[in-house]
Amino acid sequence: MRHDHVAILLSVFVTQLTGFLWYSPALFFGPWARGFGLDPSTFQQTDPLVFVVAIAGSFVAAYTISWLLQRLDLRGAFSGARVGFVLWLGLVLPVVWTHYAFAGLAREHVAIDAGNALLSLLLTGTILGAWRSRAPGGSS
Repeated sequence: MRHDHVAILLSVFVTQLTGFLWYSPALFFGPWARGFGLDPSTFQQTDPLVFVVAIAGSFVAAYTISWLLQRLDLRGAFSGARVGFVLWLGLVLPVVWTHYAFAGLAREHVAIDAGNALLSLLLTGTILGAWRSRAPGGSS
């Protein structure tokens, strides 16, 4: 089984960029921060470990989706997006929603974080599926 490392690197870059935009002040940073009791006007993330974890998690997700696409012999952007959606619906959403429910966080915060995860998995699946369909001999 061979992974297309260029496609994986591209998907990690894209998901990090969309995450940066998703949690920007222009989109969801304010409601997200307030939901965790943080003041958006003074909050500064200075711990580089959170970015290392985010990037590592994106690589794990991309290699997992790449592996699934190969094992299921799926090709094309739509097939990849479907895999991303199924992973989100069956694994990510139930875990995030349960965790946030027990933490007493509002559904708005579930929607913000789960929405980012959905977008990331859809984009990763789309990129890897499309790239896989372009590979010579249909393999990646």
